[in-house]
Amino acid sequence: MKWFDNWFQKKCRESWENTQNARKEEYPEPVEKTYLGTRHGPGNVLSAPGVNFTVYRANGGYIVEHAEYDMTTDRRTVGLHVIPSGKDLGEGLGSILTYEMLKK
Repeated sequence: MKWFDNWFQKKCRESWENTQNARKEEYPEPVEKTYLGTRHGPGNVLSAPGVNFTVYRANGGYIVEHAEYDMTTDRRTVGLHVIPSGKDLGEGLGSILTYEMLKK
């Protein structure tokens, strides 16, 4: 009966190794759930949350609403800025972004 025990042990070990290899092929890298969605592996990590802009057309220019989420305090801050019609929209958005980032 010793030969049967050795044979059975060998087959169990082979089966276990094949199962482990199949799992590695099925899930090649870990997937983590974050508040931003999913990220794959350690290389695609966002270090800071972004800023959301919404631009509204108004009489005499644009109204820009910006929103940020702070994970440490679990708060969302919203601010409004006005870009007059005589000013370039791109330059106005750039100055708003610069101003908000320098406030921190």
